[in-house]
Amino acid sequence: MMAGAKGKRRKQRPNAGRPPDRADARLRKTAQIGAKQRKQWGLNGT
Repeated sequence: MMAGAKGKRRKQRPNAGRPPDRADARLRKTAQIGAKQRKQWGLNGT
């Protein structure tokens, strides 16, 4: 999935001092992806 790359790139900076948990990161990534793609994938992962 191409759209995942943006979230991954952003996640490299430290996250308020604590390591990002997998599930958390995934939720955050879906939030970042933007309405157009979310609609396209059918609200993925909610």
